[in-house]
Amino acid sequence: METLFRRLHIQALDLRATLHFYRDILALPEQSGTPGHLRFLSPNGVEIVFMGSDEVSGGSLPLGQCLAEFEVGDLDAVVGKLREAGSYFVLEPGAAAAEDGHAIVLDPNGFQVLLRQRAG
Repeated sequence: METLFRRLHIQALDLRATLHFYRDILALPEQSGTPGHLRFLSPNGVEIVFMGSDEVSGGSLPLGQCLAEFEVGDLDAVVGKLREAGSYFVLEPGAAAAEDGHAIVLDPNGFQVLLRQRAG
């Protein structure tokens, strides 16, 4: 079963400083985004999404945390293995907030990992 690293979501306290650092200093190309978010695409295709502090304080991502997103070939099988291992689900698959079939689980370090069924 193949798992693909898709994107990393990180809270940002200062979006202007974040934009300057990643776009102007590290020369990562900025992608179109939504208000309160900055999106960059690394040369190897990994997307980095920075969420502004208003988004973070709204409860979507605690300060000092990040969210790694993976696409998996069989979400049900992966969720089953995580349940067997006793993993804690922040968002259960099938929950109202996960209408598109994703789940959020904590890794052993307490970081949030979003798992999404790969299309196709």
